[in-house]
Amino acid sequence: MTAFPRARRNAPLLALLLVVCLAGTTLPAQQARLSADDHFQIGTQALTDGDFGKAIKEFDAVIAERPAFAEAFFNRGLARQEQGQMADAAGDFQSALRLKPDLRGANLFLGIAYYKTNDFSRARTAIQREIKLSPKDANALMWLGVVELAAGEPEAAIAPLDKAAELAPKDVDILYHRGRAHLTVSNRSYQEMYEADPKSWRVHQVLGQAYAESERYMDAIAEYQKAIQIAPTAPSLNEGLGDAYRMSTQLDKAEQAYSRELELDPQNLMAMYYLGEIRVERGNGPAALPVLQEVLKEKPNFTDARYYLGRGLAQVGQNAAAEEQFKLVIKDSPESELAQRTYYQLGRLYRVMKRPQDVERAMQEFERLKAAADARESANLEQRKKAHAEREVDQNP
Repeated sequence: MTAFPRARRNAPLLALLLVVCLAGTTLPAQQARLSADDHFQIGTQALTDGDFGKAIKEFDAVIAERPAFAEAFFNRGLARQEQGQMADAAGDFQSALRLKPDLRGANLFLGIAYYKTNDFSRARTAIQREIKLSPKDANALMWLGVVELAAGEPEAAIAPLDKAAELAPKDVDILYHRGRAHLTVSNRSYQEMYEADPKSWRVHQVLGQAYAESERYMDAIAEYQKAIQIAPTAPSLNEGLGDAYRMSTQLDKAEQAYSRELELDPQNLMAMYYLGEIRVERGNGPAALPVLQEVLKEKPNFTDARYYLGRGLAQVGQNAAAEEQFKLVIKDSPESELAQRTYYQLGRLYRVMKRPQDVERAMQEFERLKAAADARESANLEQRKKAHAEREVDQNP
């Protein structure tokens, strides 16, 4: 179960809600009293600053003077929720909703209060009401998914979390909970598969895929081998085995596995591509060329295959043809990591062709793209560090 976000992580949402409350609420002129208005403003500022005890006292004063002021109940509920007073917070949110049924955020925070007391049924109902009022509220959709996960209903969590991720694709909290939901459902499916038929080759295939995704390549190889023993002609098993061998740098065995896959399924383009790639990496250009040419015949825009075709052509001395393929790669993907590698290969090719000026130009482009890639990686690393630090704050309130 995920820890309830700390106040400063919720600050943007709280600030938005408070702004809405302030902007949309004016005490009736004939009833307004400066002291009540002042208490509300002071309480709102205290809530924003994280001084929840002070905020509660200020909103107490407002409610004493204006018992029909829905926003005062709502803000006091926010303060009480941050203080861990979930039952009192729920009562305040309910009061706010009785006074103003469409008050933005009230159903959401009521649902969160119920969630914190493990009342998942009422939490679900409250958050669903919020979503009905604001169908594109990614935060509300996320919390509905969180509630469903806590209630042991990961299948029900997937739809709202997928929608939340669509609305906020870079929100790491949403992506985290979405990943949990999908992983839980997948694990359940695999367990049910195993219970239905523990000797099925499909079980070993799934385990092989799971181990490969976890970078446990030796375990993946063992599972794929078991699956192949049970179903030696089943499609994709040798491809998966080849992938595991390739990722563990056992290129000779990977080549054998992809070759067997193509004997069973001659139209498997990915097995064909990786077979060609491995042959180039092992310096066997003559054997790689027909495979890669067949891949590009079926899929002309497969730029990675074109890169390896260029390298294979260079290995057999077809330098002009290799140069043409490399230039097409750069044209298709001019600023990519693949273009960086292609410029390096062009530099080597131009040395063989005794074209020093072209060597210099190619290596300059290689260095430029490498510097840009290093800068992006550094920026991404900083973002990952920041996201990790924020998650540590959430999980250790």
